[in-house]
Amino acid sequence: MKVNQKKKILLVNAHYLHRRGFIAKLMAKFLTNPLLTLPYVASSIPEEKYDVIAVDDAYKDPDFDEEYDLVAISTVTPAAPRAYQIADRFRESGKKVIMGGLHPSALPFEAIQHADSVVIGEAESSMPKLLSDFEKGKLKRFYKSERIEENNIILPRRDIYKIEPLAAAVQTSRGCPYGCKFCILTSMHGRKYRPFPIDKIIEDIKRSKRKLIIMLHDASLTISPQYAKALFRRLKPLKKKIICYGSIPVLHRDEEILKLAREAGCVCWALGFETIKQSNLYHVKRGHKVDMYRDVVSKIRKYDMCVFGSFIFGFDDDDASVFDCTLDMVNEWDLDGVEFNILTPFPGTVLYKTLSA
Repeated sequence: MKVNQKKKILLVNAHYLHRRGFIAKLMAKFLTNPLLTLPYVASSIPEEKYDVIAVDDAYKDPDFDEEYDLVAISTVTPAAPRAYQIADRFRESGKKVIMGGLHPSALPFEAIQHADSVVIGEAESSMPKLLSDFEKGKLKRFYKSERIEENNIILPRRDIYKIEPLAAAVQTSRGCPYGCKFCILTSMHGRKYRPFPIDKIIEDIKRSKRKLIIMLHDASLTISPQYAKALFRRLKPLKKKIICYGSIPVLHRDEEILKLAREAGCVCWALGFETIKQSNLYHVKRGHKVDMYRDVVSKIRKYDMCVFGSFIFGFDDDDASVFDCTLDMVNEWDLDGVEFNILTPFPGTVLYKTLSA
């Protein structure tokens, strides 16, 4: 290799739905929303020294025959078998492989069986040291990342993806104080709420000017009501269509957020109802009240915004009646969209540790 030639790094987002046909490829091109993990990792890689190639395994297979100096794979738990398959194949051809993301961070000793190095936590803070070690031929097995302070956040490199979907995910913070037992995000980002500087968020959105919809992709945009209001006031002149994740108790008591959100272009709120039984919410430390549900949906509709609800089945106090009862409530509230999930003890969660004890 020539002295001044850039090294090539392949970033892969492993996906459990990696087999695809024409319809899936069409959806990926226009409707899907690439995860922010790889763009944030790419932002910590010096462009003057490395060419970065990014592949989202949901719509495109990695090129196993291409010459890469380093392969970095990010994965969540459902995609871990696919991630290990990709890693093993690259290592068989002599490539150096590093792994990171929610699953390797939770189970690093499992992941290291398929990688040369595992990054634990927020990868941006570890990448400079890791790349320095890589260049010296002295990669360590594990890199424990420090959580990045909000003022030190670097904007994600959105240019690494070659697709142009209609929506763009924009992160406004990291960390969540709620500590729900089933949520994996706390183990990765901690319970300290770290809101990003609003100027950086606005700049990031302006970089996504071709996008029809902006998804403010946080555990909850409303952890700090004052921050949410200030952000909405700054978003209003951009004239974007926005989808937000919000906290039911905050939206229930602070109607000004809803007013400002609508003025800023918000068209939909995604809410984690989780269950229709109060006892279930208590067991998993979810801090809202079931009797708020109908009222918060009504308040959001008052400002002509949609409501998308998320529910989980499988809590301790659920029985066979929970399915019909939940559907009855969904229909009564006339939610615009819903998703139903099975309570899963993902590695890294309090629920996982409790059931493993």
